Amino acid sequence: MPKFKLVQLAALLLISISTAFAQGGTPQPTASPTPSNAAAQPAATPLQPVKPVEPKVISVIGNLELDDIIEVRIENLEQWAETNDATKLVPYINGRAITGNYPEELHLERGRLIYHLEITPENKNVWIDLLGAPHTLREAATLSAGLEKSSSFDSVYGQTNPVTLTVISPVYGLIALVVILGTLFFMIWLVRNTNVIREPGPPPAPGKRRPYNLGRAQMAFWFFLIYASYMAIC
Repeated sequence: MPKFKLVQLAALLLISISTAFAQGGTPQPTASPTPSNAAAQPAATPLQPVKPVEPKVISVIGNLELDDIIEVRIENLEQWAETNDATKLVPYINGRAITGNYPEELHLERGRLIYHLEITPENKNVWIDLLGAPHTLREAATLSAGLEKSSSFDSVYGQTNPVTLTVISPVYGLIALVVILGTLFFMIWLVRNTNVIREPGPPPAPGKRRPYNLGRAQMAFWFFLIYASYMAIC
């Protein structure tokens, strides 16, 4: 009897130990490790600097002449005008800014500037330099546009591809020449048929004429010279 109880106790003890091991040996779920954000994110790339827009004069329509109207077309004008004042653009002729000669019409979306080339107190000296000592009726010139007291835009009309600058208008020049020659012939007729430059006094004997007066002859000569000069300037 005591041996049977000992066997029961041993069996109960073995069952208890096996149950405890079974409960303690069950694997517990573990949290999966989360990846580190610092290791997972790629390094930020530096921002590239924005290249400024560079306008360029690509064509001109009209006759490049004082008191005339021309149209200048500029590439990338609308983008450039987003950060600049396009109403202050002036023409550049032979690298000289025609100061104060702002566009009369401005079409940014088409890159068009309409200029009326005229003399103002601000650009008078520039026009004198451009037209003051003409060698021919027309001369080759470079053309661009830009802000006053700044650099002009790039242009297709440079030294290798100049435009034609009209120094003396053929029409006005011809009219002035006709008026001057007409005045000269009229003065010659007066000299030969009247006493306009002869000595004053009583009528001479029949068949004779009074002698020429040096003072009157000089006055007639200088009058015609000054008159012709003003006509050429106009």
